[in-house]
Amino acid sequence: RNGPASETQEASAMRQLANWILIISMLRIVQATGVHPRLGILTGSVAVSVDDFMHFFALFMAVLCSFAGIGFWRFGPVRDDFGTFGETLFTCLSMMMGSLPDGWDRSAELTLFVLIYLVIVFFLVQN
Repeated sequence: RNGPASETQEASAMRQLANWILIISMLRIVQATGVHPRLGILTGSVAVSVDDFMHFFALFMAVLCSFAGIGFWRFGPVRDDFGTFGETLFTCLSMMMGSLPDGWDRSAELTLFVLIYLVIVFFLVQN
């Protein structure tokens, strides 16, 4: 059990354990703030909005995956940033944050795809 491989595995396991401990500690702190009169308003608001957030997230993921599927199917064979479904998801998320793909305005079809995506995502986020 001695050697560099076992030490690396142990270090990785310790980092994972530390991450879980920190996440649980953070959740406990948030839970404890619910007791305070003023901080309780904030945590109560978050608790009430969880249902709405889950529905928004489901709709957002459906729209994002639909556009990623269309982008991968249509532009995957000719563009590296749409080469795989995962890369296309990343490209769509990047477009949502304002980073447009290189040369997006050189192809009418890609320009239309980007503009329709941005308009639909804009109104979805606004809702």
